[in-house]
Amino acid sequence: MISRFLKLGTMFACFLAVTVLLTGCPQPADDPGPDAADEEAKPCLMQITADGKLEPYFADLPIHAETETVCPLGIDFGSDGNLYIADAQAIAGHAPYKSRILKLTVEEGKPTKCEVVVEGINFANAIACHGDAVYLTETQLEGTPDPDSPHKSGVYRFEIAELDPAKPIKIEPDGADPHLVYQMTTENEELRVGANGLGFAKDGKMYVCNFGNQSLVEVEFAADDPKKVVHERVVAAGDPMKSTDGLKVGEDGMVYIADFLGNAVHQVDPATGKVTVLAQNEQTTGEGGELDACSEVCLRDGKVYVANIDLAFGPNTADAPYTVSVFDLASEEEDLRTPTIACEFTKAYNPDGMTITPDGKTIILSCLTLNAPAEETPAEDPPAVDPPAVDPPAVDPPAVDPPAVDPPAVDPPAVDPPSVDPPSVDPPSVDPPSVDPPSVDPPSVDPPAVDAPTTE
Repeated sequence: MISRFLKLGTMFACFLAVTVLLTGCPQPADDPGPDAADEEAKPCLMQITADGKLEPYFADLPIHAETETVCPLGIDFGSDGNLYIADAQAIAGHAPYKSRILKLTVEEGKPTKCEVVVEGINFANAIACHGDAVYLTETQLEGTPDPDSPHKSGVYRFEIAELDPAKPIKIEPDGADPHLVYQMTTENEELRVGANGLGFAKDGKMYVCNFGNQSLVEVEFAADDPKKVVHERVVAAGDPMKSTDGLKVGEDGMVYIADFLGNAVHQVDPATGKVTVLAQNEQTTGEGGELDACSEVCLRDGKVYVANIDLAFGPNTADAPYTVSVFDLASEEEDLRTPTIACEFTKAYNPDGMTITPDGKTIILSCLTLNAPAEETPAEDPPAVDPPAVDPPAVDPPAVDPPAVDPPAVDPPAVDPPSVDPPSVDPPSVDPPSVDPPSVDPPSVDPPAVDAPTTE
């Protein structure tokens, strides 16, 4: 979940009615893939099945009435079995307070409908469900932050019982809403990005990433008041972490963090603060499974899945291929793990949020479409064609040239008098000056009419 206001193209249409095979991720024969090559990508949810196949999960996400887009980012299943989704409108460059929380109703393991339950958020990012509540990181609390003050962000908490699609909660802006249970500041003036990744340990401790401060923070709430913070501390900060984006808390109690700027995945031990780099590579295209501006992690069956959001931010250049990487968590040595491709999309998807279904078998994946390549946005081509349309005026000057040629056409009459006045040499000597100013030549023709008296 990378936090950046980006003004990028429009959202695209999704599913194809034929079978398409994805590189490393074949589609089932009877199910059209959302990544079908003949269709343009559309923001949606996909799933990575237990046997590693990438398949559609849900595509009918509610479009925002004003922005006409939807931007699924963080996702997690609640204690009610439904999936909660952060709709991060700000990441697509829209006006403040347009972000939302969506509720995807799941019945008998199948998603059925998706509705808005919270609106008016500035920059919705990560979602983590704990107990009977849904927690959300607000990456920027203020719609117009003060550039001379530390960047403010925080975490909202909502009881699942109060999330009613018939009466969506409207957030009070600028940190004034009572659902805000934790605030943090980012002092890094060069990277004013706040609360990001979010997760909970078995003992109820909340872990939240401060992206700009390159840190992992641990927060404890009172046992009798889930909104009251009783303790907080920075678990780890700085090198080797260049940024702290999405996170997951493992069964082993370790915290696994995607480092977008460092192009790495780290393991942090909350007990000691030790940071271990599990996987890292230079900025690349992501070919072969290398990390490519990774933003989220997910743990399943001893493997770490990594979403490569691949946004054009910091040192990264957005480019194909568009992938989810994977590597084995276990390693007999301290060497870096070597990621491989878990799934590769044929269209310009930006995978981000990941979570596991309640049965622990399937990974659900949120997919944005913020990096549409030029060939996928022909609507932007006409402006590029406009400059040639200005060329005709540039051709007009040659059209003016013929008048500039007319004076030579007048010169022959100016030469005729010398042919009539062989004895008189003087007029030819006067004629050259009359040739110099072409526009004056017509009057210079009159003197030959005066020459007649000299002939007499």
